[in-house]
Amino acid sequence: QATHFTRIAIGDDDDDDEDDSLDQGPDSDGDALDTAASTSAELKQRGVDCCARGDYVNARIHFAAALDALPARSSVAERTPLLNNLAACSMATHDYVSVIEHTSVVLRDDAQNTKALLRRGAAYEKRGMYEQACADMEMLVANDGSLTDARVALERLRSLAGPAASSPATLDVAPTAESLKNQGNLAVKAGDH
Repeated sequence: QATHFTRIAIGDDDDDDEDDSLDQGPDSDGDALDTAASTSAELKQRGVDCCARGDYVNARIHFAAALDALPARSSVAERTPLLNNLAACSMATHDYVSVIEHTSVVLRDDAQNTKALLRRGAAYEKRGMYEQACADMEMLVANDGSLTDARVALERLRSLAGPAASSPATLDVAPTAESLKNQGNLAVKAGDH
């Protein structure tokens, strides 16, 4: 089965929640924070440029460096776009484990982040983790019923996951031998082994 989602672009639209100004006093720590933020912004732009060329491997490198360049006291609003961009690049390079890792960090701080939920749900589906994918798509649909891709994916995932998908409690249960076998079979069929 194929996963079809409308492409969520990487770039300036991921900056909607960012406040580019740093409220710093005239001390040297403020200068260091300004320099770190500037370096991070430059690295992020390089990542966006790489994405525009379809060079997701180098884009990941730039986004990761931009994240590392952020000051230790950076805000969630500064980290979230970089993590979402890393997840998008990881999705494009079929690194679904990294997608799940990056989006899970975003969702710890913003449990309703649309991009993170959509990307993590798609990565869960690619890994055959249908119950988890259903949970993410259910959250998306509950937050915004107009997300056609999420509604279509949810229906598909419910049929793949079976009756367990409607019970949130199943998310904490270890995978069964049968589900692991199915995941392995799907990975072999998809060529992701």
